[in-house]
Amino acid sequence: MKKLNVIGAFLLAIPLIVFGSNYFIDMIPKPPDDGSIGLDMLETMRSGGMMVYVALGHIIIGLMLIFKKTRYVASILQLPISLAIVFFNYQCNLEDWLWVY
Repeated sequence: MKKLNVIGAFLLAIPLIVFGSNYFIDMIPKPPDDGSIGLDMLETMRSGGMMVYVALGHIIIGLMLIFKKTRYVASILQLPISLAIVFFNYQCNLEDWLWVY
């Protein structure tokens, strides 16, 4: 069970660290502009300066998930991030989510 907790923490931490550091290192290219609301929001966050804080928050929470002492707090901090991602994608792609009903 202990190994399962460590594996789960690393599986949650890796995307947060990689995608958070992508803002600063630019490893993954941005998707082409197709006029979607998600890309408009991303560009608004980038131009407004909010994306720096979001990226730093992802990196810090990802690093906190790796260490056992801060894993519980990090998992609580990560929950609103994950829920916001799910609800944002739900709102952007409402017709694709209609199978839920």
